[in-house]
Amino acid sequence: MEKYVSNIIPEYDIKIETDSYFDKDNNNKEMFAVKITQISTKLEVAVHNDKGILRAYNLAMKKLEDKYIEWKNDK
Repeated sequence: MEKYVSNIIPEYDIKIETDSYFDKDNNNKEMFAVKITQISTKLEVAVHNDKGILRAYNLAMKKLEDKYIEWKNDK
């Protein structure tokens, strides 16, 4: 799997926070968390999944793009 690169949000305009933990409610399955904040707009998205940190990042970035487009259209 490749890292998703946004055509809308430049990489210098994002802050990425990552974490992993074991979900006790799900047979101690390892979970991955990514929180992406767009610095210029203060929009945030967080994604948790069990498929890997890169997948969580890609999903979060796509959600942030959708949120940014919605935010821009509401302006």
